[in-house]
Amino acid sequence: LAHKFKESFGYSPIDYLLSVRLERVKDLLRYSDFTLTDICQVGAFPAPNIYTIYLKLALEYHLPNIKT
Repeated sequence: LAHKFKESFGYSPIDYLLSVRLERVKDLLRYSDFTLTDICQVGAFPAPNIYTIYLKLALEYHLPNIKT
């Protein structure tokens, strides 16, 4: 199933899910008054440092739907 997803969309399901989660966290950082720790928990990242690692990887590998 993952192979078919990648064939159809050009990226894996996990890359898509990660990009959606990162985009949600970025929007919350821009438009809310929540702390980074609270936002990372909402975005399913266990800690801000984990979010930072994933964001750096996303920008390096140009995951889908990541807007900087």
